[in-house]
Amino acid sequence: MSIENQTTNTESSGEKKITEYIERIYQGEIDPDDITPEKLGPFYSKVRDYFIEQIPSRYSDDSWPIELVADMWNPAQPIDSEDVEKQRLTRRIALHCYELSLSEAQNKTIGHLPVGKLPDPVVRETTSLSASEEMPTPNQPASETSHSLSVEERKKLNGWPASYELAKIAIKEGVDLSSLSREEYASFAIQNHLTIDDSQLRTAPWQRMCTSVEEIVSKNKEEALKITEESDKSFARFCYEMKDKASQRDRFISDNIRVREGTKDSDSWLYFGINTDSNKEGAEALETYKSYVSIKDLNSLTPDRFTEFMRLLQETNYKGDVKIFQDMAGQGIKLNDQIVIHGSSEADARLGLELAENFFGNDLDQKSFGKDEIIDGEKMSYSQILAQQITKAIHTENS
Repeated sequence: MSIENQTTNTESSGEKKITEYIERIYQGEIDPDDITPEKLGPFYSKVRDYFIEQIPSRYSDDSWPIELVADMWNPAQPIDSEDVEKQRLTRRIALHCYELSLSEAQNKTIGHLPVGKLPDPVVRETTSLSASEEMPTPNQPASETSHSLSVEERKKLNGWPASYELAKIAIKEGVDLSSLSREEYASFAIQNHLTIDDSQLRTAPWQRMCTSVEEIVSKNKEEALKITEESDKSFARFCYEMKDKASQRDRFISDNIRVREGTKDSDSWLYFGINTDSNKEGAEALETYKSYVSIKDLNSLTPDRFTEFMRLLQETNYKGDVKIFQDMAGQGIKLNDQIVIHGSSEADARLGLELAENFFGNDLDQKSFGKDEIIDGEKMSYSQILAQQITKAIHTENS
């Protein structure tokens, strides 16, 4: 990618050096990991800020956690297949620089939080709860003396700061949060008076054990490296083909399996309708029963395998929708709900989950079942409902 149009004969020597660094990063002469003050010296912040500006403005505000930015941002404009790699490179570098920016901001405000060694996984019996079931009340949390913060101090935290504190508690108690179901994770948060929200409930299980934004950034890189170049490019081609198909009159990719029209305008998901009529396009606005699954090794979730799973749903008379992430290495690795099964009925959603368990077998990681609902006139996702229950349980308990 060239920025020749942004350079002029009146550029100062410093501006020319910044332009040179940006060009070398695009050309692969400088690795994105080398965008550091040590490597780029006084030009570091200008180079970093240039790439951050490539992020759509609606996601570049500091109020957006890096996890959400990474999950939500895909190239918004239709692109030619020849430009896919260029667009993906721009996005990856920009997100990397955005992570650096937030990490620096956090260090300035609260300092670097120490990262402890994770314990071996704890074997636990798991019991799933639905959103309609009563969440436990934290009457007997773990001993306060074992935590760095008091109960009242923990109650003041929410979102990512709450999740970092919850991870520190789990490490001290020898609890492997990554092995818990979404509902058990919510219960553990309640028991320890920490108000995590739907962002933490939806994120990949491995992120639950991170105690700082720096650790998440580091682990994100580790997880991304596990995705092979072949797998990443194959899924990128599939995404491009599905978004292109979504703009066509004939959106069927197989018998009674169609790409939903909304896919062409989505920055994060590919939507498919299975055994449903065209007048079901607006079903997302209604209360919906949903099942969620994630896969241990995303390299095994090839486009062919995902398409085969949809054919199984169709042949078994499942009715409803299915959605999957658009970007494997940048988005898929960070999600708890990599595949979401929107049933036309509760029975369909449960059938979809059962079929997923059998189809993916030992490759299946997390699974969950819930319902999006209209509450006080507002559509709320299952994760938002769980988060609301966490807040209510923690902040309405008797002192």
